[in-house]
Amino acid sequence: MTRKPDLFIVGAPKSGTTSLYAYLAVHPDIYMSPVKEPLYFCPDVRSGRSGHPYAYPEEENAYLALFSEAGIAKRLGEATTRYLVSHDAARLVHEFQPDAYAVALLRNPIDMVQALHNERVSQGHETITDFAAAMAADDERARGVGLPWQTNQLGGVYRESATYAQPLQRWIDALGAERVHTIVFDDFARDTRNEFKRVLAFLGVAADFQPPAFAARNASHRQRPAVRRIVDSRPGTWLTHDVAGAVLGKNARARLALRFRQSRINRRPYERQPIPESMRSSLAAQFRPDVERLSKMLDRDLVGLWLDPANGRSG
Repeated sequence: MTRKPDLFIVGAPKSGTTSLYAYLAVHPDIYMSPVKEPLYFCPDVRSGRSGHPYAYPEEENAYLALFSEAGIAKRLGEATTRYLVSHDAARLVHEFQPDAYAVALLRNPIDMVQALHNERVSQGHETITDFAAAMAADDERARGVGLPWQTNQLGGVYRESATYAQPLQRWIDALGAERVHTIVFDDFARDTRNEFKRVLAFLGVAADFQPPAFAARNASHRQRPAVRRIVDSRPGTWLTHDVAGAVLGKNARARLALRFRQSRINRRPYERQPIPESMRSSLAAQFRPDVERLSKMLDRDLVGLWLDPANGRSG
C-alpha cells in the first residue's frame, strides 16, 4: 500500500516555496511529489472539481500514486501554495494524515501580490496586465465577476492570498503549534542555508545535508508566448502529456514537465516595475491589521519589517 505524505509546504505563493521544494527533493530522507502542487486538499479554492486529476476525495488513488516511488524515505511531501488560503485544507490534511507537518513561508504581502499578479500574467491566466488595475478589480472579483482563469472568489482575489494570520492559525489549530513551522521570506532569502537547516531539524531528518546549490527557483519571469502556444496546442498536449506519460510513466513525465516549465526555453527573466509610493502606502494601510496580528502570533515586528518605509524594502 502506498504511504501517505506527511509533509506539506502550504504557501504563501511567490514566497520561496518552489526553492524549498527543490532543496527538499534532493534530500536522501525526503521524497517530494513529482507534481509540485497537486491541489488535492483545497477543493474550496479551485473553480471546479470536474476534470481535475487530483480532485478531492474521488481521486485519492491518483493522488497517492504520486508517492508510489518514495521507497524508504522518512518524509513524503508536496507543496501546494493554495493550501494556505483554503478554508478546508488544514482540516482535510489532518483528517487524512494526523501526523502531518506543515511549513509556511510568508512574504511581505505587498511584494507578494505584485509577484503573484506577474506570474498569472505570465501564465496567461490574468487578463488585466496592469498591476494597479488588477488590484482595483479585487472587490468585483470577490463577488465572482471577472475572476482569473480556473479560480473562484477565494483563490482569485489577490488580497485573500496576502492575508496570513487567520490562515496560519487554521493550520496551528488543526495540527498543533509544534507541527507548523513558519519561515519569513526575508530570512530565507538572506540566509537560506540556516533556514533550510532549521526546516530539516523541524522534520526530524539529517540537518547537516545541503543541496548542490541554494540557487533561487521560480524567480520573476515571463513565459515565452510562442512556446506556450505550441505546448498548449492539441498536438503539443498529446505529445507532452499522453505520449510522454505512456513512455516515461506519469511521475517521470511530471518531473520532466516541471523542469521544462522552469527552463530558459519556456521562460525569460522579467524585472517587475517598482510599485508607486502612493499605491504601496495604500496597500500597507490595508494589510496592516493582518500584519499586526501576525506579528503577535510570531512574536516578531513584521509591521516594521514589511510596512515601515524607514526600514527599506524587504523583497
